[in-house]
Amino acid sequence: MIHAKIDAKILPVVLWMVGTLLSFSVMAVSIRELAGALSIFEVLAVRAGLGLAILLAISAVRPKLLRGVTCKHARLYVLRNVVNTRLNMPGPPD
Repeated sequence: MIHAKIDAKILPVVLWMVGTLLSFSVMAVSIRELAGALSIFEVLAVRAGLGLAILLAISAVRPKLLRGVTCKHARLYVLRNVVNTRLNMPGPPD
């Protein structure tokens, strides 16, 4: 009986992880394909836009998930994104 309960709890976790790995793989292949046509900055912008669209779609379906989102560390997020964007920009030409 206990064994069946554990299996029932693990199945959604396994499916979630499989979906996550699949999405990472699709994103990696997509980025490699786009690399020839777009600059790295444009690829990062597309990736961020897709991530935001996915999060908005999930939050539209399950609004309870938004309760955990806070702006407690907003300054740190902005700083991290500015540094990340700058580090991904190409340097001066050689």
